[in-house]
Parts: sequence; C-alpha cells; structure tokens
Amino acid sequence: MKDDSPSEKQTSRRQFTKAMVTAAVAAPIVASVACNKADDANTASRASATPTSDDCDLKFGSGTGFKKATWERLPPEDHIPPMGIEGGGSVIIDSKNILRESGSGTGPYTYDEDPGIIPPERRYGDIKEVTIITELSNAPYLSHSFYNAFLPGTQLWVWYQNIRPTPVGDDTDFEGIGAEPDLKINGGRGVNGFKIFVRRKQLGYEKSHRTGRPNRYRHVNINTPPERHFRIAKWQVLNAANTVMFEDSGADNYRLYVVFGHFQ
Repeated sequence: MKDDSPSEKQTSRRQFTKAMVTAAVAAPIVASVACNKADDANTASRASATPTSDDCDLKFGSGTGFKKATWERLPPEDHIPPMGIEGGGSVIIDSKNILRESGSGTGPYTYDEDPGIIPPERRYGDIKEVTIITELSNAPYLSHSFYNAFLPGTQLWVWYQNIRPTPVGDDTDFEGIGAEPDLKINGGRGVNGFKIFVRRKQLGYEKSHRTGRPNRYRHVNINTPPERHFRIAKWQVLNAANTVMFEDSGADNYRLYVVFGHFQ
C-alpha cells in the first residue's frame, strides 16, 4: 500500500467510512473514532470491513447473507451490572440490589440500599457512565449514545408523560410534562449514598427474571384515575451543583443503562 497515491488512499478511507456507517448506524461515535486510529498499513483490511486493530471498539464480522457490527467496549471497572431504566407502558428500574423504601401516601418516596443487608463492596457508588438507546419516530429510528468521565455527585433526572385519556388516530398523542422531574437518581459514596427520589407514588416490586438485574421496580397507575399508558418523555444528566450537562426529550422511548462506581 506504500505505492498508493494520496487520492487512492482518501477514496479507500471514504469507502470504509461509508461501509462502517451503513453497517453500524446505532454504534456510538466514540467507537468509530477508535477504529480510525489504525495506521495506514491497515487500510486494505479496514476497507474490507474487517479491522484488526486491538484499539477498535467497533468489531465487524460477516457470514453467508449477513454482516455484523458489534460495539465491544472494554468492560468498566465495575462490581455490579448497570442499572436499567426504560419507559413504554410503564417506567421500569431493574437493579442488582434490593432497595428499601421510605415515604407514604402519594409521595415523595426515597429508595436506597440497606447497609445492614448489602455489604459496602456491593453497593452503588457514584454514577460513572450512562448508555442511552433512543427510539425515534423518524429516520434513523434508533440512536445509541455513551457518556462517561463524570465527576462525583453526578445525577440523572427523569420525567414521565401520560398518553391522552381519549385515543385519537394511532393513539400516539401524549400530554405535556411537569416542571419537576418524577425521578431523581443520585450516585454516592460514604455518607452520601446512592438514592432514588420518586415524586409521585411508590414503585411496585417484582422479579425481572434477569440474572444480572433480578429486582424490578415498576411504576404503574401513578395518577387518579389510572392512566392508560405513559413513558419517559425527558431526561437530564446534571453535575453536583444541579447544572445540566446534557439532556434529551420528545423521543418515542428511551432505554438508559447507568453504571455506578465502587461505594468505598
């Protein structure tokens, strides 16, 4: 490849970039940047959509009649699986640890970990990473974002949204959202431990049947009369000073996976 002209190399790179975007539309941009770190000696293999660099988080494969792109990000320095939060008919929190509840009536409620049951090495610490899969109503229909390198005290705030009481058309019309978040998740360490603050009504408990996150906390019938359907309408990630770092709203659905550091 040393004898190739600069224009031929640029064309090869463009072809590879186009193939990569087509094969992995939902992969985070951090992965594609890592793939581009391969040196010019790997241009031929990269153009064939089979990169070999160990630094590449985006892995490609193929078989008869299909191609595959997998984001194989290095595992975090983590002691428990990410906490899963999703909407669509309910708001669901899947947790490795059992959470204890305090509060009454219509709220607010607080959920945390009982230090008498869960040892320090298994408790949730500061929020370290957030992966967000967004379902969109228009093309590209799915987006996949990954955020990390948070400072201590990072928070996740979530807003619910009720569907309109009377169905219209495809029954996809939702009401407005409130000014205050319905859910706040604070990471923590030491005396400032992990907490979930719920503005309206307690969360129901059930088993999720997922090995890594067996404990499910689900919000249903949060209003009177009970709503027909609701979803996550908006989320924000804030720093310890309650300053919004990034946010999104208005998608069909969100799935959020929150990685916590060590409690100690």
